Amino acid sequence: MTYFFPASLIAALIAQACALRRCGVTLVPPIVQKVQGTMTTTSLKLSDELKQRAVAAAEKKGMSPHAFMVQAIERAATAAEWRASFVSEAQAAREKMLRTGKGFDAREVHSYLKARIAGNNPARPKAKSWQS
Repeated sequence: MTYFFPASLIAALIAQACALRRCGVTLVPPIVQKVQGTMTTTSLKLSDELKQRAVAAAEKKGMSPHAFMVQAIERAATAAEWRASFVSEAQAAREKMLRTGKGFDAREVHSYLKARIAGNNPARPKAKSWQS
């Protein structure tokens, strides 16, 4: 059986594969320290164990527990936004794939990604009709 992928999913996988090859870690969104508008105060109820973990992690990074928690929330919010965007793009790509009847052979995509990760510059897979 042949499996097909939508085009935008291929682009996202290629970008991640290339980034992983360069840095060897999962992509982490950058943190931009901007203060816009007014700041509000929010209270968080943390277990003693979680608070101690946050304090210890902050100390290891040379930052205050407050700054550590603000950064952690910023990263979590950004990651959630990126994931929602990725899912939205994947759903749109699936709809396009169903509408056009074209997609990418999974085996060709896997071979392509492996070659890119290895540092090669292979030809991109071509979209094919997946409907019989």
